[in-house]
Amino acid sequence: MNISQQKSGIATEPMGFSNAIYRQFAYRVSRTLHSDLGYAQCEAVDVSDRLAAMFAEKGPAAYPDIHDFLTGRGVRERWNGVFYHCRSATMAHWLVPHVRGTAIDLLCGSGKLGGIFSEMGVPTTVTERDDIRESYPSTEGSVTWLDHDTLAREAVPNSYDTVLLITALHHEADSEGLLQLALKLAANRVIIVENCVEPDLPNDLHILVDDFFNYGLNNTPLPCPAAHRSADEWSDMLNGRGRVIFTDRRESMPGIFLSHHLLVAEIHR
Repeated sequence: MNISQQKSGIATEPMGFSNAIYRQFAYRVSRTLHSDLGYAQCEAVDVSDRLAAMFAEKGPAAYPDIHDFLTGRGVRERWNGVFYHCRSATMAHWLVPHVRGTAIDLLCGSGKLGGIFSEMGVPTTVTERDDIRESYPSTEGSVTWLDHDTLAREAVPNSYDTVLLITALHHEADSEGLLQLALKLAANRVIIVENCVEPDLPNDLHILVDDFFNYGLNNTPLPCPAAHRSADEWSDMLNGRGRVIFTDRRESMPGIFLSHHLLVAEIHR
């Protein structure tokens, strides 16, 4: 594996992987295109085979070609639509029973989840870095946005009843620092959703999926620092500062062919 340099908090160049990882990736892409995006099986296989062939030929240098291919086939627009509408709605339905009082979604991406929560009667604020927010094809306009780094510098303890970290920790080089911020802001609960390393979901596959979504499907400055962990390792990072009161796992989310683990932690003061 050709491991690229990763600067703290900054995505550098994408990484190269073994052919076995590329084949596993292509198989999961094919299933997702068919089950989540509505492509006929033959077309889903054709798209995934083309991706595998481009990776086999050029490795990480294939991403510009992959981006053009997915855009030209209309796959990019449909996939991003599934992310924005279907994934966010499914995530909200999964999480809302565990949200208490006011909420803040840290490093929220498009902000769509916060918008859905607000429509459901949960007062929700969202944070993101400006360059990343601007890179998303669609963003939510009905919620209060805060600049994430400004919030981190000026954070007031116990400002929100519930703090959300939704597949955000593994994108931060300083994931411990992000978790510390969440614990500082939360008066009641921290809710973590992560794509976790599992026996059939190795770290290399997680990194490839991040790189594909950031460099192939889209072109975003979202960091890819290879900070993936198992569910137990994320739980252990709480270090007694929060008590995990509920856990759950979903095999996938609309558009995302990785498992999602949910940790709900009550804060100890």
